[in-house]
Amino acid sequence: MAASGASTGSAQSSGAASSGTTGSGGGPGPFTCNLVLGLFTTSQWFNGTNPGGASKDFLMDGVDATKWESKTLKYAYIEKWIPANGTNWTLPINNPCAVNSMTPDRVVFVAFSPGTTSSDQTETGWETLLNGIIATIRMKYPSVKEIDLLTMGRAPNNMLCANNNDVWTVVPPYEDAAFAAVAAASTSFPIVVGPKYYVPDCNSYEFANDTDYTVAGSNAIAQQLATYYIAHP
Repeated sequence: MAASGASTGSAQSSGAASSGTTGSGGGPGPFTCNLVLGLFTTSQWFNGTNPGGASKDFLMDGVDATKWESKTLKYAYIEKWIPANGTNWTLPINNPCAVNSMTPDRVVFVAFSPGTTSSDQTETGWETLLNGIIATIRMKYPSVKEIDLLTMGRAPNNMLCANNNDVWTVVPPYEDAAFAAVAAASTSFPIVVGPKYYVPDCNSYEFANDTDYTVAGSNAIAQQLATYYIAHP
C-alpha cells in the first residue's frame, strides 16, 4: 500500500516538530510523572537505545528527566497495547520517575499499526484503535490527567525518500485525521495530539528500507520533542 505525503510547510521543511493540538483545552500540567509508551524507534530518541540511539537523547535535552519514564519494545504495535492483560504492560520501566512512578499523571502514547485488517488503514479504523488504547490507559492508570497521542516519526516533508521504500516512514492523511477527530471528540478528558516530528534528511535511517533511525536522526527527533515538552511540562 502506498502512503501519500502531507502538504509541506515550515515545520516539515526545517525538520522541526509542529505544535500539538488538544480536544479539551489541555490538562492540568505541569505533570509530576510522564510515562511514554512506544516502540523501538521511541526508545532510540527517548533514552538512546542502540543501534542508532541518540547520543544526546530526550532525557538530556532540557526536560526534567526526573519526571519522565518509558516502556518501549520493538514491534509494540497499538494492537498489542489495547488488551489490558497484554504482555507489553509488564515491561520494565526505563528511567522511573522520582515521584509517582507507578501512578503517572500524563501518558504519552506513540501509536503505530501495521494494518492487521484492511479497516485499520482507514480513518474510522484508526479512531477505533485510538479509542481502544485510551480506554485501556485510563483503566490501567486512573491517576492519568492527560493522554498525549503521537504518531511515528516522519520522513522529510512526510514524503517517501528515494532511498527508502518503507511506507511507514510516512504518516498517511487518514491517520492524522483520526488523531484529530479522537481529540476533538474528547470534551470531558484531555486528549492531546502531540507534535509532528521529522528526521532531518533522507540519510537518517539506520537500515535500507526501514523506519529505524541513525544516531543523527534520533538526535534530531529527541531535540524536537524535548523542545515541545519543555514548553508543555
